[in-house]
Amino acid sequence: MDVAIRGDLASCLTLRLAPSTWLFAVARGFGSVDGVPIARAALVRFESECRRRARGEARRSRFARHHVAAGSLCGALARVNGALYLRTAGHDDYVPAACSLSAALVVRNRAYVAHAGSTAVYLVHGDSVVPLTSGDTFDDAQQPVLSRALGIAPALAFTVSSIALECGDVLALCGHALAETLDSRRFVEALESGAEEQVMRVRYEPSDELPLPRDARLWRGVVERLRTIFRC
Repeated sequence: MDVAIRGDLASCLTLRLAPSTWLFAVARGFGSVDGVPIARAALVRFESECRRRARGEARRSRFARHHVAAGSLCGALARVNGALYLRTAGHDDYVPAACSLSAALVVRNRAYVAHAGSTAVYLVHGDSVVPLTSGDTFDDAQQPVLSRALGIAPALAFTVSSIALECGDVLALCGHALAETLDSRRFVEALESGAEEQVMRVRYEPSDELPLPRDARLWRGVVERLRTIFRC
């Protein structure tokens, strides 16, 4: 993975959870939790929750399985949301703090993206740009109003989209949604111009540490046993 960050480092998260398993996230919000800006508090809690779920060899291997990766990501974010809601002491008529957060869990060659709020994730593939999130805001307001975000309700359901990655693909995690998504050239120019202050760019490169598929591992074990037998 090749990662580049522009903006507040405390509002970004990069975490290697297991071999060939990486977590990336950006957050932004208003208000604070125990005197800490809520975006930073959310990412600290998110990192702690993901580390807990990946603690130990058995948990790490389970976290890295494709069929449970999405559930693990949603479960971690749901716990973060519940903790933020309790700490901010908000209610239906008063929201003292809220946080937008977009996260991408990359397991081998597949990315799982979860999102809530006004942050955004894009895939740059060749000459095309694919939005992987949709904005949770009321666009007709003079000032964008969040319709979904962490910390504004005791429960928040997260949906996860997934996409296969190829060598050279770029995931762009942004603090705000960008309009220049017609082609990759204009999109990259918008990122490099500094119009969006908070950007994390992750260039996917296949790792040499990819484990063999289960059938290949079993076959390698059979071959080793046969070699031992024939040496005897």
